[in-house]
Amino acid sequence: MAGILAGVGAFIVSAIIATGIVIGSLGVTYGNGMAPLIGVAVTFLIAPIAAIVMLFFPRTRPGAAGILIIFAAGWILLVGPCVAPMFMSYQA
Repeated sequence: MAGILAGVGAFIVSAIIATGIVIGSLGVTYGNGMAPLIGVAVTFLIAPIAAIVMLFFPRTRPGAAGILIIFAAGWILLVGPCVAPMFMSYQA
């Protein structure tokens, strides 16, 4: 149970940081090109990469598994509904 709670916490913190990057870069998006999007992607990749490293150590394995489970579920729940309308608009 502690692993799942650690995953929820890591996902919430990553979402808050990514939201801050997006809001903070709204006015400078045109000058920086893809920099804000790269910042958001890196924010959501740090915790899963750390969790993969944590899987190698038996003491931190339950927490790492919880982090990876929550991040996978978060991508399905958050990104899925955002991507689906793009594919639905390409009807032949």
